[in-house]
Amino acid sequence: IRLIIPISDAGRRYKEMICENGGIAGVADFMRQTHTDEQLLSSAGALLRSLGAGNPTHASAVRRALLGLLSSEFNVTKRVACA
Repeated sequence: IRLIIPISDAGRRYKEMICENGGIAGVADFMRQTHTDEQLLSSAGALLRSLGAGNPTHASAVRRALLGLLSSEFNVTKRVACA
């Protein structure tokens, strides 16, 4: 997760490549399953926000993923999705 953030920050083309290859769903699934490492969850949330910023093609999919995380049973995941 932490290695992908700089790639996502490198530009829209890279964000689109990550999104088109299952990046949004992968990060969201990871966040749903991981609830013990808040720092790693925070990095995953930052990655999702990075993928949605300046990427109009996939911004709505990122928003849906973040909204879907609000229904998680884990409070940590909900808090990170809201941040």
